[in-house]
Amino acid sequence: MKAFKAELAANGITDNKLEALMALADRSWIEKSAAEWLTHVNGEATNAPMQTTESHEKAQAIMGRNFLGLEEVEKAFGVKYSTGDRAKLATIQFSDETLCASKDTHVLVAGFRMSINDIRKNRNVKGNAAKLFFSAVGEGWYNDEPFANASVECRWFLLRKKPIDNSTSKTYEEQLQLIPRGEENPWARDVVFATIALFLTTGERMFEKIYVRCKDVSSRGGRFGVGFFVRDGLDVYFGWDGCRDGGIGVGSVRNS
Repeated sequence: MKAFKAELAANGITDNKLEALMALADRSWIEKSAAEWLTHVNGEATNAPMQTTESHEKAQAIMGRNFLGLEEVEKAFGVKYSTGDRAKLATIQFSDETLCASKDTHVLVAGFRMSINDIRKNRNVKGNAAKLFFSAVGEGWYNDEPFANASVECRWFLLRKKPIDNSTSKTYEEQLQLIPRGEENPWARDVVFATIALFLTTGERMFEKIYVRCKDVSSRGGRFGVGFFVRDGLDVYFGWDGCRDGGIGVGSVRNS
């Protein structure tokens, strides 16, 4: 512990500064910092489960079926968060007011480091009775695209479950103007991750019979979109930003 305090001091974090920060009584900051420091002290070697905080329980109570926490993601994909990842996700950086306003329109997701291709290869996805992807693993035009091999970040995010209202039949630039303040256009990997996780958890299909444009651009210059999640499986397409299509809206996410 002395060595750890010395390391903090070397980085300008003195006892006086810590006392000043604690005096702010910012519980979320305290919980987050404590989790990070415990991880630093104990290292990454142990996979012992970390007790979920009150914020997880409260968030789940608010969001109901639209809560994809650590347990839900682990069960859906058969994965395990590391101790370090659990520390990063220990506190949900969304206020109760934000969650209450989003409980019917968004899904709250604990991200796990998986790419779209990782998800397609996941044993729970491949072995599911319902076909979950239009293109089988190892197939499809996007198999070798960089966006399909980039991983979801370990963070909480609130993904809107439907396209932004009145965003179809518009260009991508016009659609971006409709995204509410505090939200942004999501990465395709986040949309895919949340869509498949929610289906495996509740059986609900987001973006059924509709596509949402994402911020990714293909190596050919086209804009990626995700959706039309019907019985043939979730589809990924790319197209021209200037296209006005009645079946293509725009996605939106609030990141922590």
